[in-house]
Amino acid sequence: MSVPDNPPDPSGPGPNLIREQIGRAAAVRFTLVASAIVLAILADHFIRADDMKWAIAPLVIAVACLALADTRRTGPTTDTPDDMDESEKISLGRFPADPNSRFGVDLNERTIGALAALCSIVLMYVSLRNFGHDAPESLTLAWYSFGAAVALALAAIPAIDNRWTALILRLKEAGGLHIGLRSTVPWLVLLAIIVLAAGLRLYNLEDLPAGLWFDEADNLFKAREYARDPGQIPVYAPSTNLPTMFLMPIAAVVKLAGVAITTPRLVAAAFGLLGIVATFLFVRHLLGTSAALIAAFLVAVMRWDLNWSRIGMHGITGVLFAALTGWLMLRAIRTGRTSDFAFAGASLGLGMWFYSPFRMFPLVVGFILLLHLLVSRPNIRIYAVNVATMAILALFVAAPVVQYATENSEQFFERTEATSLFNLTPREDWGNRFLSSLDMHVLMFNVEGDPNPRHNLPNAPMLDRITGALFVLGFFFALIRWRSVALFTLPFWVFFMVLPGVLTVPWEAPQSLRSILVIPAVAALAALVIDLLWRTWRDVPWRLARRIALPAVLALLGIVAYLNVDLYFGDQANDPRVYAGFSTDETLMARSQVERQRLGYSLWVSRQFLFGLTSTLLANHPRVEVLKAPETLPLDSTLVWRGAAAYFEPRERGFWDVMKAYYPDAEFSVVTAPTGGDPMYYTGFVSRDELADRQRLDATYTVNGNEVPGRRDSVTDSTWHPDSGPEQFPYRVTLSGSLHVLEYGEYEIMLDSPHAVVDLNGQRALDSSRTTSRVTLASGLHELSIVADIEGPDGSIRVLWQNEDGVPEPIPFSRLYRGSVRPVGLAGRFFEGDRTSGVPDSMQVTPTMDLFHYSPVIPHPYTAIWEGTLRTDTLGPHRFKVSRTHSGEISLYVNNRLVAEDPPGDNTATTGELRLTPGQNRLRIEYKSPSGPTQFEVLWAPDSGTYRPIPVELLTPAPEHMMQVVE
Repeated sequence: MSVPDNPPDPSGPGPNLIREQIGRAAAVRFTLVASAIVLAILADHFIRADDMKWAIAPLVIAVACLALADTRRTGPTTDTPDDMDESEKISLGRFPADPNSRFGVDLNERTIGALAALCSIVLMYVSLRNFGHDAPESLTLAWYSFGAAVALALAAIPAIDNRWTALILRLKEAGGLHIGLRSTVPWLVLLAIIVLAAGLRLYNLEDLPAGLWFDEADNLFKAREYARDPGQIPVYAPSTNLPTMFLMPIAAVVKLAGVAITTPRLVAAAFGLLGIVATFLFVRHLLGTSAALIAAFLVAVMRWDLNWSRIGMHGITGVLFAALTGWLMLRAIRTGRTSDFAFAGASLGLGMWFYSPFRMFPLVVGFILLLHLLVSRPNIRIYAVNVATMAILALFVAAPVVQYATENSEQFFERTEATSLFNLTPREDWGNRFLSSLDMHVLMFNVEGDPNPRHNLPNAPMLDRITGALFVLGFFFALIRWRSVALFTLPFWVFFMVLPGVLTVPWEAPQSLRSILVIPAVAALAALVIDLLWRTWRDVPWRLARRIALPAVLALLGIVAYLNVDLYFGDQANDPRVYAGFSTDETLMARSQVERQRLGYSLWVSRQFLFGLTSTLLANHPRVEVLKAPETLPLDSTLVWRGAAAYFEPRERGFWDVMKAYYPDAEFSVVTAPTGGDPMYYTGFVSRDELADRQRLDATYTVNGNEVPGRRDSVTDSTWHPDSGPEQFPYRVTLSGSLHVLEYGEYEIMLDSPHAVVDLNGQRALDSSRTTSRVTLASGLHELSIVADIEGPDGSIRVLWQNEDGVPEPIPFSRLYRGSVRPVGLAGRFFEGDRTSGVPDSMQVTPTMDLFHYSPVIPHPYTAIWEGTLRTDTLGPHRFKVSRTHSGEISLYVNNRLVAEDPPGDNTATTGELRLTPGQNRLRIEYKSPSGPTQFEVLWAPDSGTYRPIPVELLTPAPEHMMQVVE
């Protein structure tokens, strides 16, 4: 029987006792971590409930538990991941970087690298020279030179440390590239996460968000130009206020698949997926593979990241380059290799080509470098060389952007200055504004998030409850790990990267888009806690507990995924504010316009929609006309093909009501979000036949004082031929309808008949004793009546006026209307300044008192007075309300009594009540407008219900203010 070389010490603890002690320690660590998570969730509950005092104690205890659990761990700390494969160790410098020291080979790689670097410098010089010219040949050469310069520089970087040679020789020594099964497992899991993330980012991408937001449309518009003419791509696009690098892949997709809502969104989704991979690499270097996979999963399902991965804007690129630069920086300070610092610099420079808040990421880089210098105390000379190399590479890759910013600083920093807190607030308020904005940005993670419906479900916290609680716990835990450069940097990363939001437009705070670069750090801090839970759970001495460790952690991550996905595709997608927030009105309108154009309809839109970039892109530059009452409403059937499709913005609801009154049989709709909410726009579709049917005069006949039964005709202009009437003579014909006057002014009208009279608005304008008259007519519709006695089949009746060329002509078909197209609304007189009497500067028959005008009838300031009658059908109290959106004063008089005014007077309010009897009631509205645009509304509640616009059919303009006889 052999005796062991090292017999156990009988006085020491036995194997069972050691296992028992290890198991007990593992159980304690697990209990501490689990307790920390529960307390963090409890603290998060109090934070969201705005009970900060109650949140402090559980949060402090949770951090203490986590810290105690981490100090009691066996094995590597978070500074040295314990699950690296050989390739990772090579990347961290665990093997010699210089192949000559190991293999004795001299390939003179540095000389080749120096030549490549020299070539790249020459190419960059050529690039910078040609970016200063606008000629297509120069820009083309500049871009090719820049691309070649960066590619050569990246290829030359490894030569600094002979890394190409080392790689080749290691591959030879190993007999080729061998990938172990264990090393592929994390990548397969990452691939599954990417597939999940891709599904979330591509699902229903065309309809969610529902519209193509203006900034997306601008990116798409510019990319389409670049796809058509690549020789015109500049370094900087003033319309987007950003460099053009992000637009290039969009242009490539346009070239391949054409212009569509999904074109820029596919590029954003691709950057989102790359950001997940970069986050994995960053956290893997920081905490190890399991934590990296957790962090990648958190970013994949995080609603914050998901939202911006589905919108074709620059913001999502910030996540990619922040995580990529963070990963390369950690590699650099761990390996100490100059080439790694150079790669980090190249990533930093490349990020400057994309989203502008990344310009503040050098603060994070500088903090890492300073903290590493203080904690690790590297060789100062070598460290200085490495930092200088990183800075040079960053400037090299960003050189065209730096050159443009230097030569065009005013344009380059225009957006920054326009949104800067320091330019938007008085100097004495800078401190308060900064602290207030910082407070809102701190609370946006767990309490109240971004209010912008394009950025977020308005005011919802940016993080779900679990991620938010773990983030807070990880944040404070990292603060107490000050000797770990990587961990201690994360809280300051969050602080530095919310500054782009804090230092901009105060009334937009909190701004989640400009703060988007915090996402990698947030994911890392939350993953740190989950990973610690997993590591301690799998080491507990209880077999059943160990078996459920992995399913439990996966279930926790599944809950996180559900909370984010359900909120994004549920509450957020169905929120009317979110639905309408992405230029959805123009997007839906563009689709409708394409369909209506295909059916042969002519398009009419509110002025707001005239030059909409989204509708222009998606409807392929539709031909549209501006719709405005009373100038272009009612519609002229001679200006349409098979029909008219009209689109009114919400502020012009009153004009939509007028169109409904004119054409009651047409198709009208209010377009809102599927779940309701405020109207996005109003539509009216009228066939050409219905338009033409309203566009003529009615003819009725009387013989011996009796109307001819069953005989009603129509005429298409103001000329009447006797043989068109009854066969029996004599008879009287009455032509009735409305005359549409487009512009206020003097008109000469003439009667070419000895036995006729012409009335306008109930006033005698022409008869046998006065066959020519000059009248001043308000713009809008006027009641027209022509009555003539027909003695025989000879002669005719003609009413003429002077056309725009001053030539007398019969009043044409395009100016005559009948039936429901009649004068409605009130007669308005407009006076410059404060005048309210005398000869008005303009007159207009305004068809609605729910009024909005981009352009005033006369220049501001002016005073307007509208008068007419309101028909009521019920006896009793009627409530009225007036309001104006912009500056100005509005007063409402009913039956010569002041009922309401805005702003309120000493004895009046914006609402009032008056007892009315059935019939016509006199209405007078006075409005003073010092500046534009004009917008006010007069509402009523005749049945004591809710206030609503007065139906236009009940309003009749005052005839005495529609026309004045000059001579």
